[in-house]
Amino acid sequence: MILNAHMSVEEFEDTDYYRLIEIMNAKPRDKRPKMLWEFMDELDGKKGRR
Repeated sequence: MILNAHMSVEEFEDTDYYRLIEIMNAKPRDKRPKMLWEFMDELDGKKGRR
């Protein structure tokens, strides 16, 4: 984490590890569940309306 995330030793030691794990396990935006209006816009061919 210190090398790849450019964190200082102090930042690494003060990190909320549970939150860090949650962030590291996050899915990319295109793999996340969609909101209903995003899904409907895709069906209508109107990507990015909102």
